[in-house]
Amino acid sequence: MLSQTQHSQPLQARKHKTARDFALDTLRRAIVEGRLLPGQELRDNELSQQMGISRTPVREAIQVLEVQGFVVHPPFSKPTVSQQSAGQIEEVYMIRKALEGIATYHACLLIDARGLQQLKRLTREEARVIERGESVSWSKCNRRFHTALYVASGKPFLCRYIDWLLDLSTIYMMTSEEFLRQRLEGSNADHIRIVNACEARDPELAQSTLEDHLEKSAALLIDYASTIKQQRPQQ
Repeated sequence: MLSQTQHSQPLQARKHKTARDFALDTLRRAIVEGRLLPGQELRDNELSQQMGISRTPVREAIQVLEVQGFVVHPPFSKPTVSQQSAGQIEEVYMIRKALEGIATYHACLLIDARGLQQLKRLTREEARVIERGESVSWSKCNRRFHTALYVASGKPFLCRYIDWLLDLSTIYMMTSEEFLRQRLEGSNADHIRIVNACEARDPELAQSTLEDHLEKSAALLIDYASTIKQQRPQQ
């Protein structure tokens, strides 16, 4: 079931209060990290054996992932990891722009010196992994930057919704070779501008910079997804 070309780690995660939560966290991480690839079938019997739990919580976790957009389950077919579509990417980034713009605005007003130093450290780390061409490390660093920024808003309920959207976006980015080739350095520059706006206590600038950052990423991902869709019938 697992792709051996990118990662060889087994499906492992820290166990939670319930087997379903454990399965949900494990499968979501495997999808986001590229160990379960778009279009790949999710066979509950194999997955349950790998995780050391029964099939029922795995099935329940797959149902939750379907609702969240990570999995598709057409009638009379096996559930599979979702393949990116231009329409879905456009919708996800539309929502991200709205929610993350609000979070960035409030983060700019509330972030303290320690939070600013953390964001600066993450932009420097991001620049280093980009220079080394480490796309997986960049993805993790990018995620930490956005999470740290939004946590500073002091709005945990808002951050919970954003967290789910960040997972979906990570899948889009990590499966798009064109995005990884074209966007990483520009993304790092955008992050630095967001930090500078926060340090200057300019919430309007921070918000608009974040929204522009997301618009540029969305445009590239939508174009890539549209190209892939046109190529699929010829494969």
